[in-house]
Amino acid sequence: MPRFAPFFFAIAFASGCVKPRESEPTEVTVLSLSRVYRDTPHTAATAWTNRTIRVRLAAKDYSVTPSAVQWFDHTADSHPAVVFDCESPPADNTQPIIITGTCRGRFVDGKRRRNGTDFYVIVSGCVASP
Repeated sequence: MPRFAPFFFAIAFASGCVKPRESEPTEVTVLSLSRVYRDTPHTAATAWTNRTIRVRLAAKDYSVTPSAVQWFDHTADSHPAVVFDCESPPADNTQPIIITGTCRGRFVDGKRRRNGTDFYVIVSGCVASP
């Protein structure tokens, strides 16, 4: 390899011609994702916002809408703590699923939840798989 090849690669990389490899999604539990945005919002925003994450949800631990999978911190809550926007959510919640998507952070909606929060965490571009 010529001596100047690394130099040209560095210029191509810096100019955006060569994209770095996507890293593997970071595995996180849905409970810890919800709680870190509640307990340390600044740290959570720095650590998780705009990162690709992977979450495993047990059967019956989530609800399904036509465009999202929702997770509730308490079963008695009427407002979700985490919303996974999916183009093709599962038909029902009878099977465990793995969701991969981009965490977009917390969004205050003013609706009080039993865990003391008034926000939900949104994960977009989600793909749900069994």
